[in-house]
Amino acid sequence: MTKPTTIEDIARRALDGDREALDALVRALQGDIYGLALRMLWNREDAEDATQEILIRIVTHLSQFGFRSRLKTWAYRLAVNFILDVKKSATERLHLSFERFAYDLEGGLQPRSASDTASIDFALRLLDAIDHSRSSPS
Repeated sequence: MTKPTTIEDIARRALDGDREALDALVRALQGDIYGLALRMLWNREDAEDATQEILIRIVTHLSQFGFRSRLKTWAYRLAVNFILDVKKSATERLHLSFERFAYDLEGGLQPRSASDTASIDFALRLLDAIDHSRSSPS
């Protein structure tokens, strides 16, 4: 009876230049990596993009895998680090902070121009008139 082929055996063959083994390795990891990306990113398109980038990183860094642990553990760690970097970058691009949020909130409450002030005054008078008509006996 032959020993079942492990993902580590497939990776060794891929490192030796076997293109079919490389394809098999990508197919073996793709579903799990996509599932992880989808759970962490909550968006199908972002998860698909991340999966593609992660698989490229796995293939290009495969020679750095030391076979001291399971390949899936190494691939998951690489995937998690990549996704965390993606999420961190997105947050940094938004420049989120409590100070920024407070500034934006305060700015949203202040009229920006004379026409904004006139619009706000008109809306307040309209609401006042509606409220007054509801409270007056018919």
